[in-house]
Amino acid sequence: MKMLNLAVLTVGHFEEIRKWRDAQRDILRTKEDMEPSAYRQLLIDDECRRYANENHLYGISHNGRFVAFGGLTHIKWGRSSAISAELSFISVDPVHYETAFMFHLRKSQDLWFRNSYYKGKVLISESYPFRKFHMAVMESVGFKKKSIIHELTREDYLG
Repeated sequence: MKMLNLAVLTVGHFEEIRKWRDAQRDILRTKEDMEPSAYRQLLIDDECRRYANENHLYGISHNGRFVAFGGLTHIKWGRSSAISAELSFISVDPVHYETAFMFHLRKSQDLWFRNSYYKGKVLISESYPFRKFHMAVMESVGFKKKSIIHELTREDYLG
């Protein structure tokens, strides 16, 4: 079995990613479908440099096929390093969900805390309380529960 790899996202991947995202509305904060043109513009529009500096997305592939995508989102920058970021993850392949999610968490932590580009300080994620497996995986790679935000019914984690 070939290992998972980080993969560069191209323009051709965005429609598939949008469909994955919209299919998982029940576990997302934003419940509305996203129109293809709006999603493509949000992710790759060269005119939107602020967004590009706040969101770094990548694919996760298995045997050359995308099984998930994720990245560092809502990045807040300081003078010489990044201050905080939020993890984003969407899987399209239930067979590889656990390994892809754990791979994503470990790679994101490595990029965020050890990469000289970011030199990040705080890495957060959110999860709904009913996603017990999701939370257990986060805790298994070193994330710690920070709080429960009851009005939004989500739990925040610090990595």
